[in-house]
Amino acid sequence: MILRPPTIAALSASCALAVAVGSCTLLLAGTAEVCDVAADCVVGQLCQGGFCVEGEGEGEGEGEGEGEGEGEGEGEGEPPPPNTPPTISMSAPSGAVVASKGSDGVIGIDVAFVAADADGDAVSVDIYLSIDADSFDGVLVKSGIVGESGTARVNLASVPPDTWHVFAVATDPRGGIAYAAAPGTVEVLASNDNEASFRLLEPDGVDDIDKAGMVLITWQAAVPLGQTGAIALFVDNGSGEIAVAGGLPAASVVDGVEASRSYALDTATLEPGQYTVRGVLSHIGGEIRSDADGVIVVEAASGCAQVSRDVSNTSASLPTGVLLAMLALLVAARRREREGEGG
Repeated sequence: MILRPPTIAALSASCALAVAVGSCTLLLAGTAEVCDVAADCVVGQLCQGGFCVEGEGEGEGEGEGEGEGEGEGEGEGEPPPPNTPPTISMSAPSGAVVASKGSDGVIGIDVAFVAADADGDAVSVDIYLSIDADSFDGVLVKSGIVGESGTARVNLASVPPDTWHVFAVATDPRGGIAYAAAPGTVEVLASNDNEASFRLLEPDGVDDIDKAGMVLITWQAAVPLGQTGAIALFVDNGSGEIAVAGGLPAASVVDGVEASRSYALDTATLEPGQYTVRGVLSHIGGEIRSDADGVIVVEAASGCAQVSRDVSNTSASLPTGVLLAMLALLVAARRREREGEGG
């Protein structure tokens, strides 16, 4: 690099330019380096008016670089993936189901479903009832069932009597939603038709003696429409219950009317003694037990039975149908006796 004293004109021009960058004192105070381009000057100087002067390019570059870098960095990133709605299907109720009392004593039904979410989101399931089979607009009967599959008991105690279609709605936290209808319907009956009932009517200790060794056990029982029930009969001489019959059908309630049934007990299979007669109705809602008002007395000498009245309860009366059935049994027994004597 060539060093030469600057001329006054050059100094004046350079000084005027250097005022902008704060280098005028340096130029006027001594000898300056002559340049044609910025490469002729040391790092940090600019070539201005043929002379190397102090510059601020480095600071400006840093500022611009920082600003641009920060601006471009903000706002970058991958957009969230689209949400996949959940899926759901129902398997129960299936067929025509009648709402009934559960173990908690409340009228309802059991529903079964399978739900899933491909994104792994938590799924919440709500259960609805609808009169219209083609509509997912109905009455909410249970909400917030958490889980991808299972069964749930749905309380229908406040649902009006009618035949209802059942459907489920599954949702995820990101607004995904899915619907499914159950393959069956549920019938909600009037409150008086939802009760099961059972009571023994005979023996009651009134005109129940059967010298042919047969005793008629009569009961009245009913279960809600669409349900089934079974009746078992027992006798007890104080040493424990002895089963004498089982699996006897219980009729359904029809317009609130219970049905009466009878069973002829052959006392020849019993040891002598006094027996209490007991019946048990088993159905989906549990068991109902009933004891007869009369007791059976089996006598050893004659091998027959008679029925004694339980004095603790004197309110029972014998239905006409029962009298006719007992009379028919008595006539048939005596006919057999005569035939045996004739032979």
